[in-house]
Amino acid sequence: MFTIPNKLRTIIALSAVGATLTGSGVATAATIARAPGSTGAPVVATAPTTSAQVIDPNKVGSAGIPGWTNGMCEAAARGANWDADQEQDFADAASNSPDGSAAQKSYTNSAIQAQAAEDNNLQSISDNCLVID
Repeated sequence: MFTIPNKLRTIIALSAVGATLTGSGVATAATIARAPGSTGAPVVATAPTTSAQVIDPNKVGSAGIPGWTNGMCEAAARGANWDADQEQDFADAASNSPDGSAAQKSYTNSAIQAQAAEDNNLQSISDNCLVID
């Protein structure tokens, strides 16, 4: 039986996330992942330090869902972009902090929270808005 080591699983998971996001026209500045079965600190894989839009606010609009206007969809896109920038900043700060330090843990937790907020905004857009590709 062939067993995939945890580090390889993490690389495969990050590759799958990257391929999924690339195929959907959505890019993220950083990806936070935890190796399956791992109880340690999450692995923070950072992209180049350039600010990239997750989704262009000018390419989203109302899909006719009650309560969701063009402005709300654009605000969700701007929020996703803001969260992605924050995620990148915290991931960079974590990678520049001493391993195992309180600062590294704090920055890593903040990056995870920013990614969750970004994911929430993207899910809201997916559920309620029209996106022009």
